[in-house]
Amino acid sequence: MNNLILIAGLVFTLASAGCESEPTKNSILGTENIDSSTKAYRLLKHKMISQGKEKEKLLYLFISSNEGMDYIKINFPKYISTNLDYKDIKLCAFDEISKESIPTCTNKLSSKIKINNLDLKLTPNETLFSKVDYVLIMKISDQNLNGVYQMNLLSGKLKEDAEDKYLGSWRIKI
Repeated sequence: MNNLILIAGLVFTLASAGCESEPTKNSILGTENIDSSTKAYRLLKHKMISQGKEKEKLLYLFISSNEGMDYIKINFPKYISTNLDYKDIKLCAFDEISKESIPTCTNKLSSKIKINNLDLKLTPNETLFSKVDYVLIMKISDQNLNGVYQMNLLSGKLKEDAEDKYLGSWRIKI
């Protein structure tokens, strides 16, 4: 008999004969409707910078893919409670940076932005190309927002039958 255990957002199956564990196909929470071949957990890079007296924070979420994307979608955890504003979100291409430097946009992309309770969907006016590094910059001005959050990055094509593809997750301490 197998037992399912939930640890830090991953589901493991324990065999009764031993202590071996392996991730199940639905190992990443919130990705049940995603193509199962793309579900291997992948930690993405991010950078948080505090600015100003009001303690506003700029969150830089780095995005890269091996194939072109028509849109990107970010799944927020159910327990996050903050309001995002369209003007506080910017998507752009950037040059490679070091750990100490702040990314500067080389090409800001105009995008259609759709925000609901748990999702942020950006559809740029042009396709996001592979082998180009992108950064999503979000201004966080809610001073009461703190904790550790995991956000999943999905991408997709605008075809009707295309499924979202999981690209990775950010684990962010605010």
